[in-house]
Amino acid sequence: MRNILLLISAILICIGVYLIFEDKPIQQGVKYFKEHKYKEAFKIFEKYKDDKDIRISAVARYYLSTMYSEGLGVRQDLNEAFYITKKSAEMGDKHAQISTGEAYLKGNGTYVDYVKAIYWLKKSSEQDSEDAQFLLALMYYEGEGVDINYELALDYAKKAASKGHIVAEILIADAYTTGRGVNINLGEAYRILFKIRNAGDFTKNAFNDFCNTYVEICKK
Repeated sequence: MRNILLLISAILICIGVYLIFEDKPIQQGVKYFKEHKYKEAFKIFEKYKDDKDIRISAVARYYLSTMYSEGLGVRQDLNEAFYITKKSAEMGDKHAQISTGEAYLKGNGTYVDYVKAIYWLKKSSEQDSEDAQFLLALMYYEGEGVDINYELALDYAKKAASKGHIVAEILIADAYTTGRGVNINLGEAYRILFKIRNAGDFTKNAFNDFCNTYVEICKK
């Protein structure tokens, strides 16, 4: 379950993370990036990575980090990608704080350090990032780098779910199904999975798997 939830969450985090400024020159860099004109895009993002407007510098650094991470228009360099992202995190960008936390969690461009992963994810969570809250929930739920704490995991998951984080809803439903951190409540698990069943194939599959196991609950 953990790997599936992480994969889905990573996809959701990457979709529409940053605000695009239509009246700013950096928009041209985004346009070049989408057109796979990476060298042209790189020049613009390099120019604006230290912009006085932290929102613009965050956009530039996000794309630069992506380009170094995936080797788009530049030589792949995970260490440089991490350095750029961490710089944005230190400037207070909550999306970069998530990416920095994930880097420490997985050892991407740096060493694995669960203490620092927790630190950066909590910094982002304090800025009300539902993605950071979900990742914290998953760490405490699965005991990755921390002691298992189901109650704390569910607290983070519920915060994320209250903002519409679908994968957090699946984790909460799993808790009600297995009795981790709460009393088993198959009716509540069914209610949650039924509510989100049409959000995508992964939620539909979660709902169908539940109903294949607990046929009587789903018949009510």
